[in-house]
Amino acid sequence: MKNLILIFLLIPIIGFAQNKKELKKRIVQKNDSIIVFINQIDQLNNKVETLENENAAFEGDIRKLLKKVSDEQEKNKGLNHNLNNQDTEIKVLSSSIMKLTNEIDSLIFKNSDCQQEIKDINEQLNLKLLEDDDCVMYLPAVFHSFEDIEDSGGEAYITFSTQVGDCFCDNQTFISFGAGSDLIKGKVYMFGLTYNFSDAGALYNFVKDVRRLTKYELDAGYADPTSY
Repeated sequence: MKNLILIFLLIPIIGFAQNKKELKKRIVQKNDSIIVFINQIDQLNNKVETLENENAAFEGDIRKLLKKVSDEQEKNKGLNHNLNNQDTEIKVLSSSIMKLTNEIDSLIFKNSDCQQEIKDINEQLNLKLLEDDDCVMYLPAVFHSFEDIEDSGGEAYITFSTQVGDCFCDNQTFISFGAGSDLIKGKVYMFGLTYNFSDAGALYNFVKDVRRLTKYELDAGYADPTSY
């Protein structure tokens, strides 16, 4: 009877012990779960930190790109300004070219008129020379040579070059009656020229006079070369 009573008394204690073991087991399981959760949280925190670092780097890259875009925009503004200035300069140059073209056309037209006028004057002068045996035309020319004509009674061939543009390159040979025998080869003189028709109708060219250049003629730009 005493044993039975003892058993009844021990039953709650045994049950409590078992419950305690079960509770302890469950607590251990809970602790394990908490540790797992803590590890997962740490991993998530690491991932968050990594993402924050990557996001900061990404934001830095974006700021650099935005700065580069801003710089390029400023450069483009400068280029557009330069292009606008160049367009303006091109328009001004085009206008100047058109004006110069018109001026050149006008000068060509005037030059054509002047050439025709010079041609007309030369024709009139030639006619006057042919009509008047005593008309002498003085031209600056470079003396080259003097050669006596045998049995001519004092005539000689005198060779010289008249001025064409900036050079004395128009070679001439006239008959001279003594003028030019003492000239210096390569020097510029004023040649007095005339033209006469013979009885047979042939045109003869004569040097009637040769003189040195005056100061006025030298100042006018006639050259005095030493050799040609």
